[in-house]
Amino acid sequence: MKKNEEMLEESVLTPEDTAPDVAVKKAKSTKNGKKKKSKKSKKKKKLFTGVFIVLLVCFVVVFGWIGYVSAYIYPMLFGSYGDEDKAPITEEQKAAFESGQIAVLMMGSDRRENWSTSRSDTLMVAFVDLDKNEVRLLSIPRDTYITIPTSGEKTKINAAYAYGGVDLTKQTLASNFGIDIDYYLDVDFQGFADVIDALGGITVNVPMDMHYSAEGIDLKAGVQKLDGNEALQFVRFRSDGQGDLGRIDRQQAFLVVLKEELFSAGTLLKIPDISSAVMSNMDTDFTGTQMLQILLDLKNGFDLETYQPEGPAEYKDGISYVFINDTGQKLIDALSSFGEIPSDIQATTDKLDLNAQGTSAAAENTTEGE
Repeated sequence: MKKNEEMLEESVLTPEDTAPDVAVKKAKSTKNGKKKKSKKSKKKKKLFTGVFIVLLVCFVVVFGWIGYVSAYIYPMLFGSYGDEDKAPITEEQKAAFESGQIAVLMMGSDRRENWSTSRSDTLMVAFVDLDKNEVRLLSIPRDTYITIPTSGEKTKINAAYAYGGVDLTKQTLASNFGIDIDYYLDVDFQGFADVIDALGGITVNVPMDMHYSAEGIDLKAGVQKLDGNEALQFVRFRSDGQGDLGRIDRQQAFLVVLKEELFSAGTLLKIPDISSAVMSNMDTDFTGTQMLQILLDLKNGFDLETYQPEGPAEYKDGISYVFINDTGQKLIDALSSFGEIPSDIQATTDKLDLNAQGTSAAAENTTEGE
């Protein structure tokens, strides 16, 4: 009996006896609460860390890019293009630049190794109106008949560059056509190719098969992406039965496509490579600050019109020349004065469409004669 009573007492739980179990349950409940709170904290911490890393990467990329660009912009401002001891700017040049209307001689020079002289393979004058965001581009055929002012020799205009470089070319343009040049840009073949490569190539609609083995030109007709060397082949080809005049049409159309590519949003990150390509292969009397000012003024785009002076291609003493006629001179006068273009003169911009969506009539026959 006594043993049964003892067993009964042991089976009855007092509040004190249950306290440890309750504490254990509370501890478990508290522990589970901490786990839930800990998971939420970790999620917030991960989210904050992710956002921080993204911001940090953006910061590094943006400011790294700015630093990368500055590595090219700084020497352009304070290096060879900004050193007036090497390229003094005249009062006339300053006045022209401040007026917002400048005539820029643009040349593509055929400089090659082992050549004692070179000729201007491409000769253009850009009439830039910064206030109107307008560029009128005049292409002058390299076979244009002129008189060398220093000697009186009758010859082709590209000979002026071979005889006296940029200075004599400027004098020749002034004395023969009344074109007063304010600044110049002289880019060699390699510079042109390097710029196209820096852009990652350029897509154009090649209007015809182009082949001239002596210059390594071999392109097929159709829409395609050209690298620097191929683009150079394209703008140099003239074995289409039209000679230099046909080539000028293609060069001008190519520049329209190039202008659109250069001012596209995707080009922004390519500026350092483009700057390097230009600076390595260009000679100019612009200062770096002037070049940057032009880019800033035209950063939102500009109207580009291309022109070619009228005149027949004829033989004289067994040599083929282009003779600019009165209508051609009237165009030159209008461009030089930044005035209205005569209504009977049409821009050549729309003559040839090289855009990938464009359609251009291909020449059926090509002949060699580069």
